[in-house]
Amino acid sequence: MDSIEESGVAIGVDIGGTNLRAAVVDQSGKILAFTRTRSPIADPMQGHDLLVQAIRTVATQANVQLSQLQGVGLGIPGWLDRLSGRLAFAPKMAHWQQIFDLDRLQQELALPIYVESDPHVATLGELWVGAGRGSRHLIMITLGTGLGCGIVVDGKLYVGRHGMAGEFGHIIVNDDGAVLCDCGLTGCLETQAAGPAIAQQGRAAVESGTVTLIGDLVQGRADCITAATVFCAAERGDPVAQSIVNRAGELIGFGLATLVSLCEPEKIIVGGGMADVGDLILKPMQQAMARRCYLIARGYIAVEFVRAQLGDHAGVIGAARLAFSHES
Repeated sequence: MDSIEESGVAIGVDIGGTNLRAAVVDQSGKILAFTRTRSPIADPMQGHDLLVQAIRTVATQANVQLSQLQGVGLGIPGWLDRLSGRLAFAPKMAHWQQIFDLDRLQQELALPIYVESDPHVATLGELWVGAGRGSRHLIMITLGTGLGCGIVVDGKLYVGRHGMAGEFGHIIVNDDGAVLCDCGLTGCLETQAAGPAIAQQGRAAVESGTVTLIGDLVQGRADCITAATVFCAAERGDPVAQSIVNRAGELIGFGLATLVSLCEPEKIIVGGGMADVGDLILKPMQQAMARRCYLIARGYIAVEFVRAQLGDHAGVIGAARLAFSHES
């Protein structure tokens, strides 16, 4: 086995709303050490210290000195203002906007640090050693609390002029003004088909008195309903839950049809927690995409539709890839 000096290592960090994950990764994409900790929500000022501690901890676990690292890659829940080094927008984790300072972090660790949004780094991970290996043109979507997206063009991640490309969840699909999105607009796909939206639709069904297994699973306590509750009821054949999940899948498929028409990928990778329910949501997604995209409907192109392979590790592996990609 090559030594660390010969093979090179980097640290990838994936900052999420619930967990902060960090890993030491070698140049083959193999994880040498991994740690997970809770993201600081009650006291946002702990965020910087927790991030530094996670990086030092995982380096120690891998028996790696910080000076041996190629660098650190970060996947963040928002966009970085590349001039100021601060988060410009992180609606799901506003507390990180208060404390994230790239310059301070680089000075404290004495390391180069590279930053992209969390869907972007997940896409890089799958492209490198996951479901996207060998692909030149692909789209990856992440389905969970939000709906994220990464776009690969000619083998390279496309991030846009300011790093904001791929805001899949903010495609407007039904501007009825009913639900205000975190972005400040109404009608966003995320407000109708992401995890919280599915949970809210389940709660609304129970609160309206509709007979459904969704309510039975929580003993009638609508406030306890989550997206997982709705998925569980749908898997057991409940028609109300199945209708909610099917509609969410259709709406996501409509959004994918737009992306396919614009980008013409060879492959679509689906990741995130909601993808774990399988065909229950993936089948209506794929059918709606094919129906709404004339390139597919008329047989001009075929787009491979696959599940992500790296699970929770996609973000840290892809974030580490950022550091290797910037290697001098």
